[in-house]
Amino acid sequence: MLAFFRRLTHSRVGVIITFLVLGVIALAFAAGDVTGLSSMTGGAGITGGDVAKVGKAEVTANEVKTQAQTQLQGFRQEQPTLDMATFVNQGGLDGTLDRIISSMALEQFGRAQGMVVSKRAVDGQIASIPALQGPTGKFDENLYRQVLAQRKLTDAQIRSDIVRDTFAQQLTIPSTGATQVSSQLALPYASLLLEKRTGTIGFIPAAIVPAGPAPSDADLNTFYKRNIARYTVPERRIVRYAIVSPDRVKAQAVPTDAEIAKAYQQDRARYAATEKRTITQVVVADQAGATALAAKVKAGTSLADAARAAGLEASTQTGVEKAAYANTASAQVADAVFAAANGAVIGPVRTQLGWTVAKVDKIENVAGRSLDQVRGEIAAALGIQKAAAALSDVHDKIDDLAVEERDLRRSDRRPEARGRDHACADRERRQSG
Repeated sequence: MLAFFRRLTHSRVGVIITFLVLGVIALAFAAGDVTGLSSMTGGAGITGGDVAKVGKAEVTANEVKTQAQTQLQGFRQEQPTLDMATFVNQGGLDGTLDRIISSMALEQFGRAQGMVVSKRAVDGQIASIPALQGPTGKFDENLYRQVLAQRKLTDAQIRSDIVRDTFAQQLTIPSTGATQVSSQLALPYASLLLEKRTGTIGFIPAAIVPAGPAPSDADLNTFYKRNIARYTVPERRIVRYAIVSPDRVKAQAVPTDAEIAKAYQQDRARYAATEKRTITQVVVADQAGATALAAKVKAGTSLADAARAAGLEASTQTGVEKAAYANTASAQVADAVFAAANGAVIGPVRTQLGWTVAKVDKIENVAGRSLDQVRGEIAAALGIQKAAAALSDVHDKIDDLAVEERDLRRSDRRPEARGRDHACADRERRQSG
């Protein structure tokens, strides 16, 4: 067979056939490499959209790009002329990738050791960012959403980065502050573990030890002054107290029908019929993007998926009333949302933060409650208030009596009061004599 192929290559036709065969083999290998590489490796390894793999987690190219852009924006605050090409050439992209890999490795190690980062801790770190605090000095949810939209980030990405940084701090900061000592200082202490000594111990009974001479007055005074705390009586006080329990004022804490009716009238809006809606919304910076996103949602795509595809994140408010929703969104958006039917897509509507696209997921009509229906609830709340007020009155009366008694004792200790007491005592003795 090999001799046949050798003879074939000596002719012109044989050379052409040989090259055709080699070309077919090369194409077969190329096709097998392109289509079968993932299956041959069992799915493990780095796919086309991944940059690195840390354990079971994968570092995607989109994540590296987002982190690099964030790092570039931070450096531009000090170097406004810095561009992406200079940032990459100076090793900024490699440094960003190294930090992502290191933080992911520390996070996986921490979770393997049982460490956790709670959602409350992440919320606290987000709320403490000075740039996200509104005019009142408190965390502003709308400002936070606006920053996410401007930087094309999602709340999940921010929380993931904070969790990784927290794991890294918990694992590295304790070791960073650890102090080291020289080997000359550590050697004597380490040698104590290997040192052995042999000796003899003798016990002397205390009965055969002589008592010694009696102490003098000077010795006693010196010992007394040195141990004065042993012979000092601590301060003592006499305390009188009264136990007042809610049972004592139970009769005074029962609300009347008039009080219950008055409380019902004051909170009538609380018991009136209301309409609550579950709303999903997303804020887009430009009108064109908001219009395209609304079209995808109307075509059948969920608002959350459409927002995620655009690099945004939708937020959901469950069982919210119109007034409360208007405070978080705007009056225009609230009017449009609460005028739409269940399942309707609203927007885009112009707001101060951008263009809002919303969808009504659920409508819940809460019926109003009459006075008879909420009488027990109101009576229980008023009973707690009246019991607290009655206990406070008892406390004030006891405090006033204590003040009066204290003032009376002070007046009795005055010289003129003692003089009057002596005069009265002499008068009684003369009368009795």
